[in-house]
Amino acid sequence: MSRKPVHRIRVRVRKTTPVWTLDVDESGYDNHVGKNPGPQLISWELQDKDSGYRFVEMEHDPPGFSWFEPTSKYGEIFSDPKICDDCGNMTMDDWHKNNTSNGEYIYTIRVWINDGEWIQTSLVSSAIQVQNSPRVDDDYDPCATRKLVTTNPRIKNT
Repeated sequence: MSRKPVHRIRVRVRKTTPVWTLDVDESGYDNHVGKNPGPQLISWELQDKDSGYRFVEMEHDPPGFSWFEPTSKYGEIFSDPKICDDCGNMTMDDWHKNNTSNGEYIYTIRVWINDGEWIQTSLVSSAIQVQNSPRVDDDYDPCATRKLVTTNPRIKNT
């Protein structure tokens, strides 16, 4: 039995002042997925997991992973994402078998950076947005914000 191909995508929280960024490294083209008769694993690997950062749970609102334009087509191509807190990874299968699943699929990922605070990739290139994350503790300051730089991460089925 052969192992399925793995596409490893590094994710890093960058704490720059005053802008925090969530960088998705697509420089090695691991976000490019060629055709294959079986599933191919996409693995987002959080580089800063020792800092207490972790992917936001899929049950959270908003979840740790979401598509830019939700459509039923994603369910035909991609499995649901799975998060492994112990290993700092989030994975999904890409069933890119033929030309019918060719395309660029833009997504958003979210990472917890502190208790109740998260940052996310965004969907508008070269823009700066302010992200207020909901918190449930009594010390929540609604004026406190984190800023993030957008990156437009995508999976490219070719």
